Amino acid sequence: MSDAASSAPLLPDAAPAGVRAFVDALVRAEPAQRDALPAALARLDPGELDALGAWLDFRVAHGRDVVQLAEDYLALMRMFTEEQFAFQRSGAYRNSTFAQALEEVYRRPDEMQAYMEGLATSTFLWSNHLEMYRFFRTTFPAGRGGRYLEVGPGHGFFFRHALEVGAFDVVRGIDVSETSIALTRQVLEHFHPGLQDRVELTCTDFLDATALEPGSFDVLVMGEVVEHVEDPLTFLRRLRDLGTDDAWFFVTTCANAPAPDHIFLFRACDDIRALLDEAGFAVVDALELGWDGRDPVKCARRRLPINVAYALRKA
Repeated sequence: MSDAASSAPLLPDAAPAGVRAFVDALVRAEPAQRDALPAALARLDPGELDALGAWLDFRVAHGRDVVQLAEDYLALMRMFTEEQFAFQRSGAYRNSTFAQALEEVYRRPDEMQAYMEGLATSTFLWSNHLEMYRFFRTTFPAGRGGRYLEVGPGHGFFFRHALEVGAFDVVRGIDVSETSIALTRQVLEHFHPGLQDRVELTCTDFLDATALEPGSFDVLVMGEVVEHVEDPLTFLRRLRDLGTDDAWFFVTTCANAPAPDHIFLFRACDDIRALLDEAGFAVVDALELGWDGRDPVKCARRRLPINVAYALRKA
């Protein structure tokens, strides 16, 4: 069977060539993906399918071929599966300090690069990740001006959207990972080369960024950060302090979702909401998703993953 024929049942005729090549590489590397991919691909609307194709083309243009991108994605799946099995047995995350995560993940550039590549692709292929990305795009205050701050831009999807639909004079990004900062910078250079004069990216611990002035940002985003730190309350309070009185905040995190760099264990949505309340936030809109479409409350009881996203304001 030819490569083109092998992916034909999985993709519409108008699917971008990059997506078709990536799907072929996935199925060749792991034939079981032929059964898993149809549902994932069917969830994507035409614009999202094009966005996935543009992302894959971008990564290939920067030296990461589709075979490696497929392996990055499969490695992410294997890692999460192994971590979840271990978590079900122990009831605890394997690492509990930032120093452990730093040594095992953030200071290993090759592993960190593969991790980020896999996570980027999962934004389109994992239902919860896709729904959270959609939630961000639909709740984001398009046209908002002033100053934008993102803590943990990672693969740059939220950061890029903010640049595209916002009217910000200043755009700041802070991440503890040099790999993540480099990837976000590549995203801007590739997709928005004319906007870089408004953007400042800094590799540092958020709590060490003391030059950031309280009450100086109008839109603040912290995606998938608080599960990576030992004291999420301090991070959230710092985020709140940096916002103006009418600032819009967006925070995502997860419960019962083990990974080598996840160190703070939330066990239920109520735990996360209580922390947001203690930090001085009021929830404006919420998305709470249990694993594989299950009820988040039942997932909490069974120690299954939960993904959450909150649009917030100051209480």
